[in-house]
Amino acid sequence: MKLNNMFLGGLLALTIGATAQAGTFVHITGSTAFRKATVKAIENLMLTGGGGNTYSDGTAISAGKFRAAFVGTTGANAEQGATYIILQGNIPGCNNPVTVKGAWSGSTGGLITTKNQLDVTNTNPNGLMSVTNLAGLTETAAVGATTIVGLSSPSYASDVADTNALKTQITMADSLQQSAGISGLNGASNGNGTAPAGCVGIVPFEWVANNGVTAPVKFTGCTSGSGSSTITFTSATYVPTGSAATAAQAQAVNILGGSGIARNVGVTVSASTVSGTTSGTITLASAATSGTSGLTFVGAVSGTNPITATSTLLEQALLQNGGTLLSQFTGNTSDAGTAVYAMGRNFDSGTRLSELAETAVGVFAGLNAQVQPVFVGVSGTAANAYPGVFGSKGTGGGADKYVSTLDQWSAENIFPSPYTKSYSLGQSGFNGGGDLADAMAAAGSVGALPTGGSGSSTAPFFSGLVNNEGGWLVAYLGRSDAERACKTTTGANTAHRLTYNGFSDWNGSTFNADGTPASGYNNTAITEGLYPCWEYEFLYTYSGVSSDQSTVANKICKQIFDTDVTAAGIKYGDMNVSKSIEGGVITHN
Repeated sequence: MKLNNMFLGGLLALTIGATAQAGTFVHITGSTAFRKATVKAIENLMLTGGGGNTYSDGTAISAGKFRAAFVGTTGANAEQGATYIILQGNIPGCNNPVTVKGAWSGSTGGLITTKNQLDVTNTNPNGLMSVTNLAGLTETAAVGATTIVGLSSPSYASDVADTNALKTQITMADSLQQSAGISGLNGASNGNGTAPAGCVGIVPFEWVANNGVTAPVKFTGCTSGSGSSTITFTSATYVPTGSAATAAQAQAVNILGGSGIARNVGVTVSASTVSGTTSGTITLASAATSGTSGLTFVGAVSGTNPITATSTLLEQALLQNGGTLLSQFTGNTSDAGTAVYAMGRNFDSGTRLSELAETAVGVFAGLNAQVQPVFVGVSGTAANAYPGVFGSKGTGGGADKYVSTLDQWSAENIFPSPYTKSYSLGQSGFNGGGDLADAMAAAGSVGALPTGGSGSSTAPFFSGLVNNEGGWLVAYLGRSDAERACKTTTGANTAHRLTYNGFSDWNGSTFNADGTPASGYNNTAITEGLYPCWEYEFLYTYSGVSSDQSTVANKICKQIFDTDVTAAGIKYGDMNVSKSIEGGVITHN
């Protein structure tokens, strides 16, 4: 009897603890183009929360702090670009603690899954992160802090206190719900009497040309494991890139005077041991070469995608015809031997909706051929420059990866019946803006070969008509995803923005390593109607959302509208022009 009483008492304590911690669970999905601003807004709200209540592991929540984890590599602000994220803390005026689980997909996909209460696994296969990922984490006291932990093997298990574990209540959309054929969602309160319900601001889009660095070439050295060894380069245009590049490589390349890429595969040297001349050789002292006999170094010749501008008609040629020739972009007859292809998003995406509307292709028009890449990386010490394939088709890109093949995008069905959307060969695309951005940062597309898979035995569109079956790539991205595509912090990357119909939404011609323009964005081009590639961003909620969830949604909406919209876009109140629908006529207010 005493044992039973003890058991019941413990069970009661656990029940009380769970009840005290439960608070409010909110699931959010939708626009990857605006996740940066949305995550910042949630973090800022939690930083204003007072102390009290407990985290999911029972420890106390400190005033002005919260916990967060995401899928990816830990780094400042890295969580703002992650597909999966979980945040937990107090938000003033809410039933605390608040747990926000994010699984970003795309605007249209978010609208469909939220409106119809479909499982989020239809657009994000893993579902939503579990609170178990937060157990024992250090509290975070700043937006984008490195204490926000990145995980490589997170748990997606359902949490007992979290009802409707795979349904979403909030979705971010850079399109009107009716433009995606949806109705019945509610716009959250932004606290502004003149802005449309749910509107949080303006999301700009940019055209990007992909990384112009060519596919890897191999050069060998370290012919002896003792004494001095000489590495002979096949080209004098190499610079280090990625985490495997050491200070010694940087010094060695500077000696050669090159400006491309040199990647050390499995050899560690010290900067003090490097010497050489401009004749094309680098000598490593014996102390640094012991045991390195016969190793192969892999690098790639530098280069830049020659496309600098695009237009409505050129994009129609890409999207409707399935490709065009470089000469149409450059005006040089000699460029007629090189293809240009479009990479883009799938039907889930509001970015795709905006692209098709702004180019007058048509929101629900069928595309001819968006291409799908396969990526490989340089690793290990094998002579093969392509030792491993990264991810499935279309995922796993980045400036330290290379495109090995290009093909028409695989045919696919999206969403379960009766909401199924079917797309034939070449019509679909990337599920997320981050994956598309990483693909644009990957090198080697011009030398890529067709796979012959996905029902296609030839390269997209120009089989046999160009110098090779690869080609240059152009894509349409939200402003924050364009930054990710153009950043140079993870490898040799010459991806760059393109003017559209003669206008741009950035100032100057130089850019920071994180992909942002050195002279800032030219918001005036948008606010005055010169640059048309922008849409209104909305925060929509499910009609059956609970009152506690509605309160959290309204708080997030107002926080973005008032403050954090500038992380990914422009404030609604700064606009001197407007349009009634995506791709519509822009008029002065």
